Amino acid sequence: MPSRELLALTARAAYRGLHHPRRYLSGWLFSEAASATVAAHLTAMCRIPDAKRAFSFYPVYEPVRLELLAATFKQVEHGPWWPINDWLFLSSGGRLAHLKGQSGQRHALPEPAQRIQEDVALIERVLAVWRVLRAASEDARQCQIPPFAAVRVSNHIDDARALGLSAEEDITVFALHHLCIHPRLNTVAAVRNMVDAAVNDHRPLAPMLTRYSEEHWCRLIDPLPRNERRL
Repeated sequence: MPSRELLALTARAAYRGLHHPRRYLSGWLFSEAASATVAAHLTAMCRIPDAKRAFSFYPVYEPVRLELLAATFKQVEHGPWWPINDWLFLSSGGRLAHLKGQSGQRHALPEPAQRIQEDVALIERVLAVWRVLRAASEDARQCQIPPFAAVRVSNHIDDARALGLSAEEDITVFALHHLCIHPRLNTVAAVRNMVDAAVNDHRPLAPMLTRYSEEHWCRLIDPLPRNERRL
């Protein structure tokens, strides 16, 4: 077991990394297996197949990638963590997350795993902007992004594509408005009309959304569940 001093030092480094473009401390692994076995397992984990069984390499030991990989499993314990007994890391929301490895039957990676890993650069871009917006909030409760924020961002990116958006800027703006105003914003008729215009008329989405003031947004989302409101 590492010393308390070393754990404290690495914990401080991990928290500082949350606000940097790239984290240099991925987490803490605890395993009774030999280091060579753990290294080989990590390398194998990083090789993820697409629908045609062609493998690509993704550094899934990085915190955001690991969080997203774990979220693809309906039961997180079915993930490919073993022979790592315990895997601790800071989630995208800055909370300590824990994955526990279990020996036994291996479970196949869920179908979305490779697609979501491909989206990580876009997800991290949205997270970075979201952090800046939340940090500027006058409400102390709103200053931190929530636990497992990357999963929320990924879900909104999927929703944007399902509605036909394909331009990265449109997807980013769509996700940020859902994160900062209401997660069901796309059910509002005015928003759907703007998304349809962006898709069908090849117009950028951002200028259409910025026409609305905070007061106007509050009126638009008034029928939606109040406990999910961000304004």
